[in-house]
Amino acid sequence: LGKLSWDSSESSVNSGWGINQWGESTHEDGSSYEGADLQVYLNKRYYGGDTTVTCYGGFNNGTTTCPTGTIDETSKSLIDYHTWNTGAPNYKELYNSTTETLDTVEFYKAERGTVNGKICNGGDYCNDTVERTTEWPGYIGLPYATDYAYASGESICETNMFAGIKSSDSFSTENFSNAKCKKNNWMHYGSTLSDAFWVLSPDKSFESSFGSLVVYGIGAVSASLDGTAEPHFVIPSIYLKNNVQIISGTGTSGDPYILKLDA
Repeated sequence: LGKLSWDSSESSVNSGWGINQWGESTHEDGSSYEGADLQVYLNKRYYGGDTTVTCYGGFNNGTTTCPTGTIDETSKSLIDYHTWNTGAPNYKELYNSTTETLDTVEFYKAERGTVNGKICNGGDYCNDTVERTTEWPGYIGLPYATDYAYASGESICETNMFAGIKSSDSFSTENFSNAKCKKNNWMHYGSTLSDAFWVLSPDKSFESSFGSLVVYGIGAVSASLDGTAEPHFVIPSIYLKNNVQIISGTGTSGDPYILKLDA
C-alpha cells in the first residue's frame, strides 16, 4: 500500500518517535487509546471506508496522503475477525552469537508470547502512558517476521531465520548477498535497506517504547532503525474465515487460488 508509519506521536510523547502498542488500550489514567496509527488506518479506513482517518509518514505526527484503495464487500465477507498475537521478540536473547543462528521456532513463540515491547522507564523517549497488551482482535493486521522465514523455499529457514548471514557482516546489501531466507521467497520485497516492510510485532531488543520490527530488502529481520515513526512499506494481512474454500488454482502467480465462501 506504499510507505506509512507504524505509529507516530506528537513531539512531547516519546520525542515524536511513536508508541509500540498495536491494539486498542488505555492510558494509565483510564482514558482510551485507539491503537497504532497503522492499525487504525488498516481497520477503519482501508477495511471500514472511514475517510476521516489520518495517515502518518514521519516523526512528530508527520502526516502523509492515505492510499486510496479499500476492500470491497465481497472480499470482506471472507475475512475473519481474529485475535492476533502481538508479543515482542527479543533479538538479543534469541540470537545465538556462537552458532550465528536465529531460531525460527523460538522467534515464532515470542511473537505469540506475553512479553510486550515497552522495556524502558521514563525519559523523553519513554514517557507515553499507554498500557501494553499482547493480543488484539481485528480484521486487518500485518505479517509476522516468521511468516517471511516460512515463505522461503530454503528449508533451513524453518529453523534459522539468519541462515547465510554472519554477525560480523555490516548491515549492507553486499554483505547480505548470501542471506538464505530471501531466496525463492514469495514474500521477499526489494533489495536494499530502503526496501523494508513492517511486520506486526513490537521489538524488545533495545530499551525503548517505540521499537517495532521490519523485514529489509537485503533479507534481514531487524528493528526499524528509526522506530515506529519511520515510514516503511505496508503489506496488509488477514485471516480467512474457516468456511472459505479454494475452488480452483494452484497458488502460483500465473494460476492464483480462487476462493469462495461456503454457504
